[in-house]
Amino acid sequence: MKRKLYRDLYEVRTERDPDTGRERKRAVYRGEFYCLIMDPGEKRKRSAGLALLILASILLYLTCGFLNLPSSRSFYVLPFYLCLLFPLFYAAMAAFRLVWLPQAFTRIQKAECLDSLPHSCVGLMVLSGLYIAGSILFLTLDGANSRFQEELQGIACIAGVGFLAGLIRRGIARLSVSACTPKP
Repeated sequence: MKRKLYRDLYEVRTERDPDTGRERKRAVYRGEFYCLIMDPGEKRKRSAGLALLILASILLYLTCGFLNLPSSRSFYVLPFYLCLLFPLFYAAMAAFRLVWLPQAFTRIQKAECLDSLPHSCVGLMVLSGLYIAGSILFLTLDGANSRFQEELQGIACIAGVGFLAGLIRRGIARLSVSACTPKP
């Protein structure tokens, strides 16, 4: 689907090698370029901060996975924990692309980085909330027996993932992008 969406952004140019006479086709980007409205030092600092928040989210996610929780074997909680991995993966990809984003970037780079990161963060917050709701339901149905404190640690880890996703989404919303011309 995305290939069809971005097909109009490229133009195929044919170049002929004068020595061999062979023709080469090359796709040239002819779409709009974008720039972040901030100096490169500030961009580097902000993108590194967002990448560190994503790393902290991954560590909290893995910490919750290593806890031996009775709720991790119930269907109130397990599907949401497993599904958290997908938006976490996409958020990590987008955050690390932001670190290496050039000064003038294309519409495709904007969509893969700045547009997909807030959506991934919303997914993380929703799935974290569902995980917490499932864990609370599991606790109220007396599924934890005597492991109440461990269950609260798991809830705290996933609540931390959701909180960090909210911070990341807020940080991305503060970035302002404008159309610009690339420097040759």
